[in-house]
Amino acid sequence: MHARLLLLVICLIASRAFSFTNFDQCFDDIKKDNSTMSGWRDNHGHAVTDINKLTAISYKLCVDRCGTGIEAFKWTVFSQQFSNWVLPWLALLSQIPFGARNRYDNIKGAILTLGSPALATYSLTLTVLNGYWIAERYQSVKHRHKRHAVRVLSGLQQVALRISTNANLLSSLVRLPENDKFWQTLDEKLDAEASTWNVPAAASIIWVLVAYAFTIIASFEDIEGGFNSWGQAVGSAWCWLVAVVTGWLLISPKCNQKRVESAIVHANEHAFVHDESGVVRPLAPHEDHAFDVTASDDSLFTDEKASQPVYNYARFLPWTEAVEQVREELNRAVHDNSPPASAPAFDSVAFPVHNQAWPLSGTWRNRVGSEARLLLSPFPSRKKWGPAIWKRLGVATLAAVCLQWATTGAAIIVHYFTPAMGWGCRSLSYLIYGGLSTVVLGLLMLSSLLAHSASPYPAADPLGRPHSTTQQVCAVFAVGLRRVGHFLAAVNAFGFIVGCIFHFTNVYDTCYCNSTVPGLGAARAFFVFHLTHQDISGMTVAYAVGVSLSVVSAVVFIGFVSMFTDPPAPD
Repeated sequence: MHARLLLLVICLIASRAFSFTNFDQCFDDIKKDNSTMSGWRDNHGHAVTDINKLTAISYKLCVDRCGTGIEAFKWTVFSQQFSNWVLPWLALLSQIPFGARNRYDNIKGAILTLGSPALATYSLTLTVLNGYWIAERYQSVKHRHKRHAVRVLSGLQQVALRISTNANLLSSLVRLPENDKFWQTLDEKLDAEASTWNVPAAASIIWVLVAYAFTIIASFEDIEGGFNSWGQAVGSAWCWLVAVVTGWLLISPKCNQKRVESAIVHANEHAFVHDESGVVRPLAPHEDHAFDVTASDDSLFTDEKASQPVYNYARFLPWTEAVEQVREELNRAVHDNSPPASAPAFDSVAFPVHNQAWPLSGTWRNRVGSEARLLLSPFPSRKKWGPAIWKRLGVATLAAVCLQWATTGAAIIVHYFTPAMGWGCRSLSYLIYGGLSTVVLGLLMLSSLLAHSASPYPAADPLGRPHSTTQQVCAVFAVGLRRVGHFLAAVNAFGFIVGCIFHFTNVYDTCYCNSTVPGLGAARAFFVFHLTHQDISGMTVAYAVGVSLSVVSAVVFIGFVSMFTDPPAPD
């Protein structure tokens, strides 16, 4: 009884909110009434008096005789079109790697991805460029663990990686022979956690592509029938998802937060340190370790701690800094075997446990160096903004903007060149979607730059709080921009799904939307009822251009990602 009453109330509200119009019947009535001749138009908006040339009516006449209501909802049309054009993409969205600790965080990641494909593409591009860059960056390193270091650091892009401010921990990690097991174990554990190709993921991609191909072919076979309800634009606007999902599967990110942290904990069981007493001993679980993946609880690091790959934009700069710290220490272990000038004058004090030759070169006097070198030398001064960051940031931004606007632009082309041609409700909805997606990318990129500027790391503050006034101001703006960006992404994702539903439920089938009033203006706007052969030819070309643009852009992006995937390991 309560359910029926609720349904009745919903129907009453819907009937009040929307009045329905049968536009075909309205057009037939207009043709029979010569008093409406002043509103007769052809498909170019020109006034006509010959009923045989009457294919459209002015916006004013449409409102006067047909009203402001929408075309009546037809379940058969909606179910078929929505199932063909939208549901496969929603299924493919679930194949994006997530890996957060709970479902709520995974849903947030999915919403952020859908709300800003540009951000998802940006994070994906940064990830693959980072993997290529670190392999090139470590080529000149002579340390025998550099391959492990490259694989480990590349795999830790999905966590908030920090290098301990205790210089002795990292120094011991790269010098002590006992830590060989640490590098090997962490490399093997992380490699086992990669999100690789699997049958469900491949089947989802194939299903989407086959469904997309079938529906595209069917739409070209019958352009004239329901030309305002076909979903070529919807399919084109979703094409970025194939590129992003395929890209992540090619990269195989280690994004399962629990498993990555477990791998680090397991590797730390094999970590040794040379302490102040001159003894090489294993590190206890409760002690600090060289690799820390537990960022501060400060809201400044919220996105950096999220393990989903879409948040890699927030980890780009701290990760680059950590990579440089490890590289510097590897090089120091190789090239600087003598103690610093500030160290005491016991130049070649060997460790009481190990004093063996370095296996790579006969010029090495001691594998681990002097005790003074290990215990008393602080980290060298580091550049907060690592090398080649602006190049990678620029390339990633360009790739994100190109893929976003190639797919969104394809959807806009489809509707812009559908009579009456111009900026209408449908084309503007995609323009808003692409625009908000790009704005979200800009806001979160700026937020990540400010967050890195505000971060006191590597200052010795276990809470990770900003110190100076400038850092505090940067932190406030970083958090504010991030929250605005997340809010806009949520609104954009919701609006995109609602827009797809509106497209197939005739909500856009009104005098206002079908007359392209936003672009043409009320005085020049007109409602097209029947297409001519010339219209069909033009629409076929526009549809082909739109579909080709979206598909080719996705294929090109996948090729770009695959070109930088699995770079040659350092010699």
